[in-house]
Amino acid sequence: FFGLATPKMAEAHLLYVEGKYSKAIKGYTSLINDGKAVSIHLCNRAQCYLQLNMGNKAMKDADEALKLDPDCTLATLRKAEAYMKLSKAKDAHAICMEQLDKVHDVELYVRFIEMKQQVDSGSEPVQCTNGSIAPVTRKPQAPTSNVTEATPTSTELQPTWTSPSPALAQPSPPKSQVNTLKEMVKETKTDFNEKILNSPAVHRALQQTPITHGVGQVDLDKQIALGYYKVNNGLHQEAISHFGDMLAKQPNLMAALLGRGTALALVGHYAAAETDFSRAISLQPNVADSYKRRSQVLGVMGKSLEAIQDLTNALHFEGDVADTYFQRASLLHKMGGHEEAHGDIQRAIQLDGTNKTYFNLLGLVLNCLGDSMEAVKAYERAIALDPRYKEAICSKGQAYRDWGMPKEAMENFLKSSEIDPNYWSAHHLRGFLNFSLGNYNACVKDSIRVVELDPKHRDALYLLALSYHNLGQCRKSVETYDKLLRFHPGDAAWYNRECCLILHHHFDVPMQGLNWDQLHNPYFKEAWCKRSPLGKLQGYEVQAGFKQSIPDLPVSTSPLPMSPEVDRLIQVADVVGSRFQLETPGFLPNVRQHRTFGLAALEVAQVVADFWQGNKPELGWRQMINIIVKWRQLSEVNDPVWWIDLLPHDLFHEGFGLQTPMLTGQLKVPRYYPYFDRCFSITKRLVQEQHVLTDEMAEGVCKAQTCPDLWAAMHRDFFVISPCHKLELQADEKPEGPRKAEERGYMEGTRITLVSKPEDRGFQFTIRTPGTPDRYKDYSVELEILWERMRRDHGTDRLADHIVSFYFFWVNFQPLTRGSAACGLVALFGLFLAAGEELTSVVKKGMQTDWEGITTPRCEDFLKIVTPWLYPNRSPSKLMAELPSVAGTLVTVRDHLLALNHKLYLK
Repeated sequence: FFGLATPKMAEAHLLYVEGKYSKAIKGYTSLINDGKAVSIHLCNRAQCYLQLNMGNKAMKDADEALKLDPDCTLATLRKAEAYMKLSKAKDAHAICMEQLDKVHDVELYVRFIEMKQQVDSGSEPVQCTNGSIAPVTRKPQAPTSNVTEATPTSTELQPTWTSPSPALAQPSPPKSQVNTLKEMVKETKTDFNEKILNSPAVHRALQQTPITHGVGQVDLDKQIALGYYKVNNGLHQEAISHFGDMLAKQPNLMAALLGRGTALALVGHYAAAETDFSRAISLQPNVADSYKRRSQVLGVMGKSLEAIQDLTNALHFEGDVADTYFQRASLLHKMGGHEEAHGDIQRAIQLDGTNKTYFNLLGLVLNCLGDSMEAVKAYERAIALDPRYKEAICSKGQAYRDWGMPKEAMENFLKSSEIDPNYWSAHHLRGFLNFSLGNYNACVKDSIRVVELDPKHRDALYLLALSYHNLGQCRKSVETYDKLLRFHPGDAAWYNRECCLILHHHFDVPMQGLNWDQLHNPYFKEAWCKRSPLGKLQGYEVQAGFKQSIPDLPVSTSPLPMSPEVDRLIQVADVVGSRFQLETPGFLPNVRQHRTFGLAALEVAQVVADFWQGNKPELGWRQMINIIVKWRQLSEVNDPVWWIDLLPHDLFHEGFGLQTPMLTGQLKVPRYYPYFDRCFSITKRLVQEQHVLTDEMAEGVCKAQTCPDLWAAMHRDFFVISPCHKLELQADEKPEGPRKAEERGYMEGTRITLVSKPEDRGFQFTIRTPGTPDRYKDYSVELEILWERMRRDHGTDRLADHIVSFYFFWVNFQPLTRGSAACGLVALFGLFLAAGEELTSVVKKGMQTDWEGITTPRCEDFLKIVTPWLYPNRSPSKLMAELPSVAGTLVTVRDHLLALNHKLYLK
């Protein structure tokens, strides 16, 4: 990190590295008083003052150093940094401009460049903890040239890049600088560099035939080996200076160029590292090592395409090398090119089947392609190589979660956290799983642990705030939202914070007269759905703070006492709600949502039964559905569930678009990809009916087997409209006009859309539903017809078909911003129960009933698909006579939340 000369200096440096700046100041003061190398010790003491925000004292030390040595560039840097600390950016800028033409040391040059750019961009004053050159033992030496010749194979440059959670395992870092310093404090006589030159490590390096990028001259190769040693042992700043000295004498020395470039990259000076590696490539274009090192720097700098090209060049010059394929696969994976990455990582494994990180990456790639269970197999091979490979174990848990297997996911997250209790990814992913299962108390514990490990972790703070919010702990929730927003200003969590305050103010308001849609500003609802930047929300009044008179829901580690009526409702609702769980990949069983759907279905059944029996004079289909919608709006605070026609007027008229992907980029979405073949076939048929095609285009469409094939045939993004045919009317039914279905025509169902996504190296194949006034008008007519038929025909065999038909048009309608399908299933169950029939199941294994409806144009055909398995699940029920009134028992919002949360932490 910096050079070492005497134990006293090493001790002062160690105190600096450990953050003990006041004690380090005393150490440097003692060295200054010794009267040797005073200017350097003044610079080092100035650095400590900068860390303590004592700009004036740092300035004084820098000036004293310059008096002693006017050519001390480090002292000039310290003076510029002191100016920045004192908010005198213009003075700092003047020093930078003056020094750029004079400074020869690469590290100092990079620092002046960074400071100049900071001033030019108007950024905040630099923080010396990350930006300043660390304390040194000697004045930077001799000019370094532009750049030049060779580097160590033993110096593995592994910049960390972002990848899907959990991240790729990174190699263990070199021996830490702090440990090196501790050893040097004990040194009394031996010169450090001489000791290294005579060390076994250097002798071993010299015995290579020849030394990597060496020149065959023993003395020069020794110096190269010394530089390699410093890089490999974490002495990066010292290595930079060492190779800089060599380059000043021999500007075209490959080893020094690649060694210095590696050290520069390891301390984060990527642009300077790129320059060194590029110079090396220009000198010897056929050295694969140069391309590989530059590719890693380019990858960190976001120049992924250039990095991939460098790795391709490396493979050209060195032939098949497993690690090069692995590195290229990693970059392709990061860019979303999972299919290409899959080929590369498979090739790496063919060349070396003993590397656990290769199998871990294979698992990550497969999971990002939607092949979660194949990913599990890859992780298992990685774990077989290292049973304590926490990253692979955690990744395996995530694959199980993505496939909808919570038990297996939980086991792997737990095992990963047991291996390393401080591995935050395991705690975070387990917390996210608990949240998705509706176990908010467990999510709170997991998220608190993550925040202990990383106080600014955005997602953990968000999950923690949402969990408190769902539990009715509004004060803790807002406190956590505020903490998140302090660390991440402008985050969309602000919308949830506002919703939390609205919830607080309505805890003790009767639920029956409440309309959540009307309580929220229409433009606020739109902005939240779109996660719009906060500045775009104009004319909105923020919510008032907490009222002391309104307490939060109580916190309890044991069940709160409930009345027998509430207990009975919850008991039945949990049984009923569990029947709504889809048995297809990707869907997790959320116990709180199950309870929500159960209670909503029971309330609908009671209200509708009263209406059919004449005990309730007025009830429209929308009032019935809104009972379910209100439960859904309350049950999960992270879901913006709104009626689309109650969004802003202009947005409603433009058409608020809902979108559900089967394929996004290269990911086959586990939940919805099972309907890909069906939708692809429909698209190929409808595109020929709804688009004007040339003969060549028509032939291409017919032959298309994949999204790339179909897009290539059309030469553009496009969509087709799946029709939804209207009902056939009976003689006395409104509206006036044609009676037969074919005469009444059809409405717009869903749009199946194919869009090229070059930034994701793939395509989006989705269903989209635009909510518009015309759509609301058309579907409302059909739903009103069926609603009246249900009222008229309750108690007859015809009722069942009316209920299923109502569900068909509802899921094609999709009038909510989200949750329409689930609300439709609840209505289906509730309406049958109102008729005295209980459904033992409302879903079929491997089937999503809403998708069956969306992709079937005619209601009568949908009935043929669904009724053969649905109707045998009906049985007479006495539940309605036995149960207390849901609306009469759970009166206020507080009552509803207490019921939703009751005993869930025990499940």
